[in-house]
Amino acid sequence: MKKPLITKKRIIFILMLLATLAIFASTTAYYAAIPFGVLVIWTCISFLPSMLTGKKLVCEISGGSQGSKSNPISFRVTFKNRSLIPIFAAGTRVEIENVLSGEAIEENLNFALGPKGRRTLEISAKDSCCGAIKASISKASIGDPLGIRQADIVLRGSDIHYILPKPEEIEFKDEKFNSYNMESFKYSQSKRGNDPGEIFGIKEYMPGDSPKSIHWKLSSKLDEIVIRELGLPVENDIMIIFDNCLNPTRKMAQEEKTELIDKSITLFASISYSLLQRKIPHAIGWYGMAEGSFESDDIRDEEELWQSLRKTIACPMRENEQSSIYHFLESTVEKKYSHYIYVSCDNRDIERLAEYGAVSTIRPQS
Repeated sequence: MKKPLITKKRIIFILMLLATLAIFASTTAYYAAIPFGVLVIWTCISFLPSMLTGKKLVCEISGGSQGSKSNPISFRVTFKNRSLIPIFAAGTRVEIENVLSGEAIEENLNFALGPKGRRTLEISAKDSCCGAIKASISKASIGDPLGIRQADIVLRGSDIHYILPKPEEIEFKDEKFNSYNMESFKYSQSKRGNDPGEIFGIKEYMPGDSPKSIHWKLSSKLDEIVIRELGLPVENDIMIIFDNCLNPTRKMAQEEKTELIDKSITLFASISYSLLQRKIPHAIGWYGMAEGSFESDDIRDEEELWQSLRKTIACPMRENEQSSIYHFLESTVEKKYSHYIYVSCDNRDIERLAEYGAVSTIRPQS
């Protein structure tokens, strides 16, 4: 909805104004002033909508939900005029962007509203890539029917439609994931638990403590009753890192980049889903570019996975001078995991991550 400096309507109006002025100046007849006067009055009136109704026009975008790739996405854009003065002509530019891939299209909407009027328009789109599809107002203006004057106004409204990846159970080539069990979990060094397989510490018996926890052999030596404090397994011993920081040295066409993004997020979701099928709780992490911080979530069931995926696909996957591993290591997120699964086509900083635990890099198939 770019505005040219001089529109055709404005040129025609200016020519009409000059013509009526010339007629008025060339004759003494009073009626010759009528056309000129009407155009002058119309010019004054054209300023009123933008001056008086611009702040009383509101917008609401709705319709965002959750769907599959390539299915139609429909947003409803509702405009409300809270003023008693009609809006003769208004226009908005709605941007529909896949936040994950960065691809976007724009839709221009033109409308008029009566006093206290309301109007709903529909816009549709499709996307073949997973991601959070955000519809938002990028520009808005109010003018008059002749297009003499057009004033930009601030109009806000947005909604999001989620296209989640469809995970598939995968077989891990690394045998350690197929045989992963609670015996391979680390135990907390700071919190007690209820696992008799590991002793957290020894303490004096207190009323209410379980008799099963009494350490009889040590109690006989100390001449007092002491009990064993049981260990707490660290459940999230695996972290899956989604690399959404593309290496800027790798040049790709937009179509190739979009395909890589879609395959990467689907692989990321499939790995997490497959671990859950093996009853292996874990953590997932990604770099939040908008916030400038590394984000992570614990995943213990499918509900937590879907909730976290909605957050992941709402973060951009863009070129970044630093890798996702770099942002993880520089973050305040605990480096407590014994194994890291890195979903990436990039090798940056893998050796640094290996200082904290075993690293398995899984690359999306091209």
